[in-house]
Amino acid sequence: KHFYWIPIPTTTITTTDDFGITTTTTKTTPVISSTTVAPATPSAVSTEASATPKVRPPKREDGITAEWLTAALHERNTIPSDVVVTSIKPVKNLGGGRGFANYSWLVDATYSKPVNPDIPNQFVYKQLNQEFAPNWPVGPMRELANKSYTLEAWWYDNVRDQMPVPQPKGYWTGVEVPENPTEDLGVYGVLMTYLGDDLKITPMAGGNTLEEVKLAMEALAKISARFWDDKAMIDNTKLLNRSEAIMLMENFCGGTDAAARYVDVEMRKEFPKKFCDFVKAGVTSMRDWNFKGVTKHVTISSLDFRSDNCVFRKVHPKLDEYEAVILDHQIWQVCAPMFDVATYLSYSCTVEQQATHLNAGLKWYYDALVAAGVTNYSWEECNQDFDNALWHGAFWQVCGGHMVESTRAGAMTHPEGSPERKAGEEMADTFLNLFMEMGKRAFAAIEIRDAYNPTFLKVPEHN
Repeated sequence: KHFYWIPIPTTTITTTDDFGITTTTTKTTPVISSTTVAPATPSAVSTEASATPKVRPPKREDGITAEWLTAALHERNTIPSDVVVTSIKPVKNLGGGRGFANYSWLVDATYSKPVNPDIPNQFVYKQLNQEFAPNWPVGPMRELANKSYTLEAWWYDNVRDQMPVPQPKGYWTGVEVPENPTEDLGVYGVLMTYLGDDLKITPMAGGNTLEEVKLAMEALAKISARFWDDKAMIDNTKLLNRSEAIMLMENFCGGTDAAARYVDVEMRKEFPKKFCDFVKAGVTSMRDWNFKGVTKHVTISSLDFRSDNCVFRKVHPKLDEYEAVILDHQIWQVCAPMFDVATYLSYSCTVEQQATHLNAGLKWYYDALVAAGVTNYSWEECNQDFDNALWHGAFWQVCGGHMVESTRAGAMTHPEGSPERKAGEEMADTFLNLFMEMGKRAFAAIEIRDAYNPTFLKVPEHN
């Protein structure tokens, strides 16, 4: 069944979140047809994004044509009106297994007339991975998925220029939210800068050098400082709120009961009892501790900052110097500091690298945060928040069990030998390898820090 939103006078709502921050929101109250009950979700997908754009976003790669690219570039006045794209080379998938929810296609265009050198002829088009889409369960999670895809398009149009670190430039965005976002997924796309062929890409499997960790931490600290206690971001409903972020985490692991079973059945084969007890307590009581900090300070967090979502670009073609470029803006939220720091340092460094990289990376982040103007957050508070946030990192392996199982099940619905089944099986294998390694790295980080007395996560047997 469909439900319909009818504009009526606005209402003002004042709420206080888990961080003690009071937010006043003015919004239109939805009126729902008498035949349907509204889904119980923390916040609905914004209806203002559902209007069909003049140029529609391609649903799959075969929709990325010269005609479509011409229309998109004309819509944003990127190329002169008398110039068209005469041809594009076959699009190339740049992800290479690095991303799951999206595909990123290299689009190489030829123009009908010369254009200014500032106008690129190579772009990246990021779009929803239709093979991954069924992993979003029907209901509140599917609505949250629609919100996350809308968020990235909004990010490039509204936040990109506020970021104090290098970012791809957005040239066009397209958003089509479905009529019923709890049942269907929309069509979304972002056309952005192609950063070049000489990028240093550091897949998680190989770990990071100390220099790469330093660059990533310094870039992240600049972002944290730029949006430190930023009221505009705190009030912005385009970002995920804490309830939505936790719902996302819980659903990724198949629910708290399934997560607890995974810890007991699978993780206890590989890891010590104390570690597993904390992970089990963490995934079953996430609403009590996750995304909290020892102070009331907040900043923006990507929820998934790791080396697979960061590349290193040369500062100058003739110099062997690099700068970090942070990618992927689908699930940003406002929360306590340190969650992106903990996720990156847990997962982007191998078990062997943790001994040297973990604490060095934390200090680089803190020093850069202070240098960028944050003076009301002590080194002691930083360390307390970091040890708490490390358990958020440990949670991701639990997600892996559910995601592997559901991805394999989806692949098996396709005929044996079909491209769809092969792609699904390969994705499941990628998930399995990724999450097992993530678990080992998270365990190593927690052991190095002896982070068994976090501020919020309590396990009576061990605290």
